[in-house]
Formats: sequence, C-alpha cells, structure tokens
Amino acid sequence: MAAPKLRLLMQTDTQQAFTELFVRSQHRVYGYIVTLLPNRDDADEAFQDTCLVLWSKWTEFDPQRDFDSWACGIAHNVVRNFKRRKRTGTVTLDDDLLAEIAQLRLQAEPVLEARRRALSRCLDKLPSAQRSLVERSYLGGEPIRSVAEQIGLTPASLYLRLQRIRLALFECVDRALGSGGAA
Repeated sequence: MAAPKLRLLMQTDTQQAFTELFVRSQHRVYGYIVTLLPNRDDADEAFQDTCLVLWSKWTEFDPQRDFDSWACGIAHNVVRNFKRRKRTGTVTLDDDLLAEIAQLRLQAEPVLEARRRALSRCLDKLPSAQRSLVERSYLGGEPIRSVAEQIGLTPASLYLRLQRIRLALFECVDRALGSGGAA
C-alpha cells in the first residue's frame, strides 16, 4: 500500500513542477508560435493545440532538459501540422526558413523579456489619459476610427498622438535598459 502512495506523491510533485514550468514558459512558447504564424488567430489556435499536446506529454518531459526548448520543439511540430491542415492559396515561407526565424526568436527571448518588463514599467509612468489611450487603441479591440470619434479626434490625429506616445515609450525603454537595448 505504501508503494502506490509514494508513486502518487512523486507523480504529484512531478506534475506540480511541470505545471510551474509550463506557466512560466507560456508567453515564450506563444511568442515562438507567433514567429511561425504571424496571423494572430492562427497563432492562438496553434498555441491552444500546443498546450493540449504539452499536457498530454507531461510525463515524457525530462526535468534535466530545458523546458522552453522542449516546449518550442513541440510547438514547432504542432505549427507544421497546423499549416498542413490549413494550407490554402496563401503564400508561405519555406519551413526551413521559418525554423531558422523561430530559432533566432528563441535566442532573442532574454532581450525581448527585458524589453517587455521595461515597457511595462514605462507604461506605468505614462499619464493616465495617455495610458488609457494606448490600452483602448491596442488592447481594447476597438477600431481606431471608433476610439478617435469617442475622444473627438480624427483617426489621423489619433495616429499622430499614438506615434508620439510610442516614441516616448521607446525612449523610456532604451533609457531603462541602457543604450544597448538589452538587460
């Protein structure tokens, strides 16, 4: 009776460790998928499929391996299968070129993560009106024309305002990370 309980405890600890790795790596895996599938809806679908595969294979993960590399390898295969299923008349890049781009994206992850953290801090420093404008324009799902009308601007004026905010954010991120742009 003790052996099955011990196995269950070990399995629970392993699953807990896997869950923690999975949660920490979700945005990296999603970013990797986006480099392979620039269409956001396709990337979302492939990410969901990847998550399902990762969970179905959690017992196969070797804790001695790098989780991100393992998960992105699975994501790469899911994307290849996804593209095969969805093949339409659209022009796509060669699989080898996409794999190379995805590998470069994975290597750039530490820099991208540092920039994401800095951007988050810089967004917090924006005046509330500017932050609200950024959130509505980029996160709210509203068309720019609608946001512009609601605040009494033309779409062109709104784009100019957003351009100034983006420039300020870019400069803030660069200052936060030093002139090299990396942490």
